Amino acid sequence: MALPASAIVPNDNQTSEDIVDTSQDVNGVGMFFRNDGFVCTGTLINPRTVLFAAHCVNDRPASDYGSTIQSAWSFRANALPGFTDWISNSFGSNPDLFVYNNNQVIYNPDSLARPGGSGFLEGDIALSSLDAPAANIPTWALLFSPLDTPASIDPVTGTGYHVNITGYGRTGSGTTGADIGVDWRRRAAENMLGALTSFDDRNTFLFGDPFGDLPQNLYRLDFDDPNDADPFDFNLYRDEALANEGTTAGGDSGGPLIIDAANNSGFDENVVIGVLSGGSRFFGPQVFSSYGTENFYQPLFYYWDWIAANNPYRYVGANAGDGNWEDASHWASRLDPTYRIIDASGAVVNGTPSNPGAGLVGDEPSFGVVCFDPHPRGEGVGDSCQNLGTGDPEPISNPSIQSGIGQLQQDLDSNGLIAVSIDGSVGAEQQSGIGTADLSSRMRVDLEDQPQAGGYSDDALPSPTIDNGLVGATDFVPDNIDPDILAGINARYFDVTLAEDGTTTLTSSVVIDRLTVAGGGAALDVAASGSLTSLIDVMHVSGAVNVDGSLVTPGDYLNIGGLLSGSGTITTPFLTNIAGAIAPGGLGAEGQLTIDGNLVLSSGSILLIDVSATGNDVLDVSGDVSLGGIVELNGPAAYGDQYSILTYDGTSSGAFSKATGLGAGVLQALFTDADGIVQLSIDAGSFLDFLPAAPTGVQLYYAQSLDGARGTSYSDLNELYAIIDRLGPTDLAAAFDAIAPNDAIIAGQGNIAMGDALGKRLDARLRQVRRGERGFSTQGSAAGVEVASLDAMSSFSLISSQLAAATASEASEARPMKDGYGGFANIDFFTGDADSGLPGRKADVEGFAITGGIDKTIGTDAIIGGMISYTSSDNTLGSGMGDAEISGASVGLYGYVPFENRFFIDGHISFGTYSVDTSRTAQLVGGTLAAAGDTDADQLLVGASVGREYRLDNGLNITPSASLLHANYDIDAYTEKGGAIAMNVASRDLTSTQLSLGAVLDWEMGQSGGIRPMLGAAVVQDLDAGHDVVFATFAGAPTASAVLFAGPDRSRTWIDLEAGLDVNVSESIVATFAVKQTVNRDELSQTVIGASARLRF
Repeated sequence: MALPASAIVPNDNQTSEDIVDTSQDVNGVGMFFRNDGFVCTGTLINPRTVLFAAHCVNDRPASDYGSTIQSAWSFRANALPGFTDWISNSFGSNPDLFVYNNNQVIYNPDSLARPGGSGFLEGDIALSSLDAPAANIPTWALLFSPLDTPASIDPVTGTGYHVNITGYGRTGSGTTGADIGVDWRRRAAENMLGALTSFDDRNTFLFGDPFGDLPQNLYRLDFDDPNDADPFDFNLYRDEALANEGTTAGGDSGGPLIIDAANNSGFDENVVIGVLSGGSRFFGPQVFSSYGTENFYQPLFYYWDWIAANNPYRYVGANAGDGNWEDASHWASRLDPTYRIIDASGAVVNGTPSNPGAGLVGDEPSFGVVCFDPHPRGEGVGDSCQNLGTGDPEPISNPSIQSGIGQLQQDLDSNGLIAVSIDGSVGAEQQSGIGTADLSSRMRVDLEDQPQAGGYSDDALPSPTIDNGLVGATDFVPDNIDPDILAGINARYFDVTLAEDGTTTLTSSVVIDRLTVAGGGAALDVAASGSLTSLIDVMHVSGAVNVDGSLVTPGDYLNIGGLLSGSGTITTPFLTNIAGAIAPGGLGAEGQLTIDGNLVLSSGSILLIDVSATGNDVLDVSGDVSLGGIVELNGPAAYGDQYSILTYDGTSSGAFSKATGLGAGVLQALFTDADGIVQLSIDAGSFLDFLPAAPTGVQLYYAQSLDGARGTSYSDLNELYAIIDRLGPTDLAAAFDAIAPNDAIIAGQGNIAMGDALGKRLDARLRQVRRGERGFSTQGSAAGVEVASLDAMSSFSLISSQLAAATASEASEARPMKDGYGGFANIDFFTGDADSGLPGRKADVEGFAITGGIDKTIGTDAIIGGMISYTSSDNTLGSGMGDAEISGASVGLYGYVPFENRFFIDGHISFGTYSVDTSRTAQLVGGTLAAAGDTDADQLLVGASVGREYRLDNGLNITPSASLLHANYDIDAYTEKGGAIAMNVASRDLTSTQLSLGAVLDWEMGQSGGIRPMLGAAVVQDLDAGHDVVFATFAGAPTASAVLFAGPDRSRTWIDLEAGLDVNVSESIVATFAVKQTVNRDELSQTVIGASARLRF
């Protein structure tokens, strides 16, 4: 359990030079100096407070310190340079030299309560407050629980508690004692904790009498000779010497008794358990701080509540919920993080006891073994030991020897009241003789059990207040108070933590020692009228800090993972952003945040910049900047924009890694850093290179066209670029599909569907003519048309449409007409759906057609007629992605010529013109765009059939035929209006030439033919099969390359099926029902369901 460090007064195996504490120059243990020349040692327990011994200052009223007497602490291993600077600097603190001036000293009045205590034997606890926070010095944890009583006392390791001792006092050797004066250097030693016991109990064992009334227990150590040879070393507390064993001397007073984690199980950190008060010697010739002497420490747990109350430092936090800083009910005191207790499980935890300390009457617990066992150990007559915890004797092998003890004298050993000059010379050491005793030559070892007062008082703790330092106090406002000694105002300093959900708003001027924001829902808002000074630093772990006023810290502002915003000024040597976010002006509000100091943006940093058409956020830095992390833009940042996002007056290093907030698309951020300005410019990559694998034809065309138009027509198409520039590859491809002129494809499909319907209507009329049904009739039909397209090999985006499930009502009326004349009239209502140009998307189709005609017999049996038709349809794709409204009229001729043996030829020709109104709305990720156009379309239909009728005796008729239908649709060019997706759509022709071979079978059932079923089938081949292709350029960028949008490929071969039934309902009424269906026609699957009634007169 030996330590490499040596002793304050070392054993003879080391020299005083060997033992200077060089392990850590500044470790939180410092040297106390009064300007009247006295020195002590103390321990920094928070940035403002040093714990030390009352006897270092209780020779004067506490009010003298800071007024009559000036004092300071120097914390380096060599304290002299600090004190020299302090004096020459008119008693000013100098953090660079780790020297700090005291602005108030408070000592425990119990140290002077009883004359027998001599000012240092009990209640010897004091605190001093520093006039500036010692933020650059480590602080120590304090144990406010007694150490657990050892189960047994080992002859070698004693209590088993290894302790470290340290101080700036006198030094020397184990044999010569403290014969070397104070040299301003800190030394350290190790020892075993000998006992926790009182003077009364110790003296009763050694001398048979307590010699006074000193019941308070103290932590005690003896100085054992490692060579086991010194005649004055009688092993006062049972244990053996350690390799680096040492003791304390004058000037070490107030120093800490340290339980070190390295050598004590159950401790994971070093903790202070006591404050050095003094030492004892037991023989006249024996010198202080030599072998056989002891030193003793005030246990902190007896005085924990006095320490908590008089500690000027308060750790406080805001209560949950929103509130004003100036509202005293908004705050509560928190547990001091340096306070430790041992809980019921034996673990050392942050906490305070549940009862006040016992103070002067604290005589429990007691442990250790006190002995009179001179060298050689256990061999002298009269050797004896007493267990201080049980009161039982400990056996010694040789029970009787003459005691050599002749004198007992206590030393303020560490009293520190050693007069020294700043040049290092040592004056007269004031030593306090506690008393002498002429002892009998024989030791008494009997120790009677006495009532125990315990380590804590039985009194309950008072209610927490900010003055008594207990946890949970309220009714205060965190704002530092420097002491006014003459006015009786004590120092009070605040370490503020915002951890609870809620916003604390500051509108006044406040000074605190340290600010920590560490709660995801916690927020601090420094209003424009507010000013906050945090003297140590600002630790921004999480949560939000908004500064519209002023925030000042002489230390650093460290943003670990929070949000810093505002339009005010932050004054700090360094603002370092580790993984937090900085939002000048605030989220969604443009502004300038000023950093009066240097700025470090690490690789995990986020700089949030709001941008708009009128400006952007700016982070202004008065010093140097180190750039890193990312810039996240909030707002409509677009191609070609330039933003000055950061300005600085010093130098710069590093660079931002990237910018976000530009979407997942082609936009790219370019950073330039010159002349104290960091500028962000927005560039764009190529759509063509950005598309996902295997793009469709229309996607490639749009990408190429928009890449080319960016440099020349960006402003004209800005509405479109602003959206698609931010889209990822998949969304970009979908956007190109959505903005494609699908309405034009739907218009083409609508024209084809209307032409097919007219052709079928004229075919039906010619079939009636062949059967001699020429009386004037009106007819109606129900038709379902499906248009579909799928061609996985096409490089174009194919359009598939479906015009299906159409329904209609049909009525016919036949009337006698003038000889040789016939006629018809019908109205069709249809509804259905059609596949659009986008796979899986269907358009609703609704409309009607009115058709009529008159024909006349030519010669014997030939017939010729004329017709006129008006059609209107509305073709709508869901979500407004495409709409085509088509209406217009057709006129034409039809005729029939029979030949011998029932051969015939019939045909028709018609010409129509239609108005076409198109519109589409593209609902994109990030916005909605629309366009609309109008144009005209011409329709030419030419059809002819040749066939022969076979009439069998049983009423069965078979009519095979060959037919040819040629259709041409000429759609004029037009320019869309509306938004950026508007196109110049070129004119185009759609052509279909259908050759069909088939037959119709009908059967006149019964002698009167009152029921006549009909079946028909034909194989159709399209000789001009192709697809509709829309060729268009952007209306706003007519010079950009064109976009080609391909509709569905048409089938080459399919089958038309039909079935019907004529029923003579009465002599004057004939009802007709018919169904027609195309089979294996992928792009146009048509179903026609018809019903008619004819009246005969």
